[in-house]
Amino acid sequence: MKLKRVTTIVFTDDVDACSAFYTERLGFEQTLAVPLQQPGETGNQFVAVTNGSHELMFQTFKSAEDDAPGTVARANPPSFMLYIEVPSLDAAIQRMHGLTPALSRRKTFYGSEEIGYRDPCGTVVVLSEFPDTPVEALGDEGEQ
Repeated sequence: MKLKRVTTIVFTDDVDACSAFYTERLGFEQTLAVPLQQPGETGNQFVAVTNGSHELMFQTFKSAEDDAPGTVARANPPSFMLYIEVPSLDAAIQRMHGLTPALSRRKTFYGSEEIGYRDPCGTVVVLSEFPDTPVEALGDEGEQ
């Protein structure tokens, strides 16, 4: 089977805060926003952001529970990190000013240098830069 696209939907209480993190800090663009439905509520219940061909979606827990009851578990949420390869780790770190890393800057056994931050949704976002040299060519230098 050939896939057309895979998109992650991240569940949160505040999709607007999550959207702002990705648009302001990582250069994504908001491409879709569905407003909250109750009178007097402000903000959105669903937002999609893109950066090139990469897309993330954010949906409120309430919206997901209303739309597809039983499919979202607040007590035991999925466990994952978003891994984003960047051309310059130093430039990416500058865009994260004011945030405390959730994962300290490190060199990995697979040859990249990376750091992680927690987004407003609670997801750890790992920013990674690989050297120009392929990992296979690193030999012992790429191992820890």
